Amino acid sequence: PPSPTSPLPPMSFLPLPRAPGGHFLLQKSFTFEAMHVLPFHLGKCSRPHGHSYRLTLTVAAPALHARRRANANMVCDFAEISKPVRAMVERYLDHRDLNESLREESPTAEFIAAWVYAYVRGKVPARVVMVEVEETATSRAVYVSPEEPWGGVVGNGHGLVNGDGNGVMNGNGAAAGEGN
Repeated sequence: PPSPTSPLPPMSFLPLPRAPGGHFLLQKSFTFEAMHVLPFHLGKCSRPHGHSYRLTLTVAAPALHARRRANANMVCDFAEISKPVRAMVERYLDHRDLNESLREESPTAEFIAAWVYAYVRGKVPARVVMVEVEETATSRAVYVSPEEPWGGVVGNGHGLVNGDGNGVMNGNGAAAGEGN
């Protein structure tokens, strides 16, 4: 490994402003407190309860903004992600009853992740590729954009499916079964 005093490599070695064959990913996290009830859950989640949620939005771009311009060497400014997402969190998620604010009978973490994706898509200046909703330190749901080539790992183009092929969310974002 180079020592801290060794010269920096020439800029031609750095993947700027394009990522050949790859993408740059940015992740921005937000937190909110909310309650919900999952009436079809067979355990204790069928009772009203709350979580300290962490929401992480992942955006992607094949290139960075050109040098010597606004947002040089960036996919986008994190503030450009924060502004619309914070407004959404404040209006629909933070200190809310998610059954009411999302108008959903059973707002699971999976449903919330897909709902957030649908809401923020087109409102941030980069392609949204993934939304993660963490209910606890050990439990999270991830929604991957159906437009991503690796999105087929969890999607079939018509909604999410579980291991036996039964749909758990249709293509319109409506819950068709329980996934929590």
